[in-house]
Amino acid sequence: RIFNYILAEGMYISGGAINNGGNLLQWFSANMLRKTSVAGEDFEDFIEEASQVPAGCEGLIFLPYIYGERAPVWDAEARGVFYGINGTHTIAHFMRSVLEGVSFALYGILNALEEITGSVNNIYASGGFIKSGKWVSLVADVLGKKLLITQAEDSSAAGAAIVGMKALGIIDSFAGVKSFFEIKSTYEPNMSNHEASKKNYLVYSNLYDQLKDIKK
Repeated sequence: RIFNYILAEGMYISGGAINNGGNLLQWFSANMLRKTSVAGEDFEDFIEEASQVPAGCEGLIFLPYIYGERAPVWDAEARGVFYGINGTHTIAHFMRSVLEGVSFALYGILNALEEITGSVNNIYASGGFIKSGKWVSLVADVLGKKLLITQAEDSSAAGAAIVGMKALGIIDSFAGVKSFFEIKSTYEPNMSNHEASKKNYLVYSNLYDQLKDIKK
């Protein structure tokens, strides 16, 4: 379900990459909301409207495999599903379910990591989504973990630079790299929201296995 890459003697990086993240907000905005002017990572209006819906989306669940998926299913033919739709759901419910679906994908990878490597103590978030505090809070709630935001918005590039510094002998080990990063903000999870989301996640985690063998 996850990858393991060697960084140095006796040190590995374990994790999982997903295909479906901010691109789903673009997809939903363009095709469901017909907002062709939405571009890049400017989704504050989307996130604001979605945030009006309570955690758990009142039972609406989104399997976010619109573009196939890597971790944890590794299936290019995987597809998306809205599940549990009823007459009380509005467009805002669908919008929040998209955000929760992406968060559930991350939660699945987190669970796999903890099964294999032990408890995850710190989560450092980076990427375009950290520009929205409400989106970061939603992810923290779903994961049930504290999220730490540093000044390095592109952690992949920062990590590559650190590996290069180690290879060139500029630093002796990775032990001291924490000093390179300053924590800008911390997001604590709302555990009540976590429990509400977790009920949906239990259904979400079974949807792919239940549907993957259904043929057209």
